[in-house]
Amino acid sequence: RNLEHFQVMSNVLAYLKAENLEDLKLAPVAETFEAKMKVYDDALVLERGNVLSGRLNQADLERDLALRSLVSIIKVYVSFPEAAQSDAASELLHLIEKYGKQIDKLPYLQESGVLANLLQDLELAENKALLSLLHLDEWLMKLKEACTEFDSLFLNRESDNSTKLSGQVK
Repeated sequence: RNLEHFQVMSNVLAYLKAENLEDLKLAPVAETFEAKMKVYDDALVLERGNVLSGRLNQADLERDLALRSLVSIIKVYVSFPEAAQSDAASELLHLIEKYGKQIDKLPYLQESGVLANLLQDLELAENKALLSLLHLDEWLMKLKEACTEFDSLFLNRESDNSTKLSGQVK
């Protein structure tokens, strides 16, 4: 909504600049208006988004892919012909599903919290042994790396956003 209003006001400014403001005796008003538009534009920077948001979105996609891949492989192992691997997969799947069936669809912070707790559980000795039995150590590492990268980018973006003044547009 604010961006729409800004565009309308930018159009008004463009129309003003196209006129002979001296003859219309609007030069001082136009100068003040243009200065206020600059302040308005600066205040809208936060609303337009952050350049880190694109990288953050990509990091979230990578984190989601790592999680979905890990879960998919575990699901395949549930029907493995050897009981040891099948049982291990069933236990791991049960553990993961305690956190929900669509973890990757959660909002950023909620997903980060769920994954942090899930990773703690997967790092427990008994669960690490199950992952090793299924040869999923590297997938666990990929998920941890993706989570770390996402969390780092999220903090960087929030830190960057905190340096911008918000709430100036009302």
